[in-house]
Amino acid sequence: MTSLKQTAMTVGIAILFTTFIIVTIEAFYSMPEREDFCSKEIPPKVMPDKINCKYEENNRNSFCYQQDMQPIYEFNETGCRVFKECSTCQQDYNMARDKYDRNFFLIIAPLGIIAIILGTLYTIEFIGTGFMYAGIILLFYSTLKYFRDMDKFLRPIVMLIELTVILWLAFKKIVPEPKKKK
Repeated sequence: MTSLKQTAMTVGIAILFTTFIIVTIEAFYSMPEREDFCSKEIPPKVMPDKINCKYEENNRNSFCYQQDMQPIYEFNETGCRVFKECSTCQQDYNMARDKYDRNFFLIIAPLGIIAIILGTLYTIEFIGTGFMYAGIILLFYSTLKYFRDMDKFLRPIVMLIELTVILWLAFKKIVPEPKKKK
């Protein structure tokens, strides 16, 4: 019978070990910040209504939007907004974030599996259970973080591999072998 103290320790180990792994990885491998790619520059204020500006959607604006880029504007001497260039900063940031999420998955998922394996090997059951829960949380979190960027055919393969590893460990290390008849 598991006591409340053991349950509390199991939950504590699961939460703290998971947090420790994630915080440690993020300390050494930082997530890209949008500000590193896109300027925080505040656009100049629009001139008073006295100025009569004609805004026309031109081909360059359309091109920016068609290519998932952002048009950048500046203001001319009369205070009217004029197209300057297309910015790829958001695309660059998205690519860096996608790469980070993939690498995060490739680092954290194996650590989660290692934690699960260590949990099955630990002789004190409630401590081992804490590590197994932490491993499952790490596996789930890393998969969830990278899931939106995964190829739609890779998603079920990754999920099947993770499920297979968990089931294999369960049958190999946790489920008792049936007694053989003499």
